Amino acid sequence: MVFRRSGVSSRGSEPQRDGPPAVGAWGGPNANVFTAGSAAFRAYDSRNPETIALVQRYGGWIDPGSAGYARQTEIARQMLAGEIDPHFEPNDFSGRTVAEQLLWGGASGGSVNIVRMALEQVDWPADDPRSFWKLFRPLHNIEDYKCEQKLECLECFQVILARCGPHRCRRPPRSTGQAAEEHPPRLGVPMGTGGVGDIVSLPRRRSRRSGRGTMGNPSRMG
Repeated sequence: MVFRRSGVSSRGSEPQRDGPPAVGAWGGPNANVFTAGSAAFRAYDSRNPETIALVQRYGGWIDPGSAGYARQTEIARQMLAGEIDPHFEPNDFSGRTVAEQLLWGGASGGSVNIVRMALEQVDWPADDPRSFWKLFRPLHNIEDYKCEQKLECLECFQVILARCGPHRCRRPPRSTGQAAEEHPPRLGVPMGTGGVGDIVSLPRRRSRRSGRGTMGNPSRMG
């Protein structure tokens, strides 16, 4: 639905804009609001076709990290294949390539399909410290999810773990075993390594927000 307003405001000095609220104003659908992200990201994250079509009409797009976070598998595939403009900006947080940012976003949003696709184009050594941070992205806010989504997050964890291994990441702040000892166990995670620690207890973590919401651009948030 498009709301059209014309004329001047009640104060008689400021013209009112045509277009839908929160899309036609305040910088457009790609402008980031620190506590909410962009209107475009929220539209894709909602998976509502009408909302997505609306932001696309006004030039809305999402970058690789946001596509992964919003679990947009087809968009992620198109980005990796070079079929669409990924609106890619390399950074040291979510990644220096499209695949790295999709890995970050897919792991954060708990999309195992995106994680698998991205890993096919990420060539890191087994002991690369970047693997450690990607490994724990699926566990971010996992307590806020429903059972089905939790299981997919844990599958993402396993897929990344199978790539880097449980003992190969350099410079972690603390080992997985230490985390399990320091916090009461909450979930049993099948590691699939066939070795010691085949089940690891994940630490408790209290979230201040619900759902998969982000603060600002999800590609640049922890």
